[in-house]
Amino acid sequence: MLLSSELSEITDKLCSGSFNEAASGVAMLDTVLRSLVPAIKNSRTSGAHDARLAEFLACQDSFQLNMASALLSAYTTLLESGNSTSTILVANRSLQGLLLIHSPSRNIFSRKCAMRTVLSFLEPSYPSYSTEVCVSVVSLLVHILLKNTANMRVFEACGGPSLVIRHLQLDGPDPSTTEQTLRFKVVEFLIFYLGDETELGLAHHNRTPTLTTQQKAELFRPDFPGINELIESLNNLTSL
Repeated sequence: MLLSSELSEITDKLCSGSFNEAASGVAMLDTVLRSLVPAIKNSRTSGAHDARLAEFLACQDSFQLNMASALLSAYTTLLESGNSTSTILVANRSLQGLLLIHSPSRNIFSRKCAMRTVLSFLEPSYPSYSTEVCVSVVSLLVHILLKNTANMRVFEACGGPSLVIRHLQLDGPDPSTTEQTLRFKVVEFLIFYLGDETELGLAHHNRTPTLTTQQKAELFRPDFPGINELIESLNNLTSL
């Protein structure tokens, strides 16, 4: 089967609105991405050209076969299921990979509806909520926001800082291993996100304003009054 035909079939499944079809599409996409891993590694280490990888990336430039967009459609279906943790984890891993090899797909998340869909997985009220999924989503957010100030501003406008910081829970009871992992992921996210954009040399993305560390800190303060002390601790940690 031609790759474009395979991606078309995957898109149909991901956008079907059926949980079983969406789960099948996620599994098929995972298989395709795994098959491309050797070519991706060779391309980055030696610059070797691979026809199948080139075709895949070309397909990502088209609206009809962009896998990140198709996964967003699947997320809407998966959010409504209370038994989709394993599928969501695979979907998140696939989306991370897609954003790494096709950075223009990040621009999809400059739309509030797309950002809200991803952030929904951090809401305890959703049927598919789990600590394991939250770990995966916090990692995914780094890939979504990386070098994209427009996405950062949309993340903030959608209440992202509040949703993320609530999962830190520094004063909670003895946490499980998964809960500890989530806290570590939140700390890693904060180290990434709280960087002063004016000092990092991030170019304005579509004339989007950049923020300083202190400006970002104010976004966390309503939910985490000790944000300044946390930033100081993070600075000490990164300077070790």
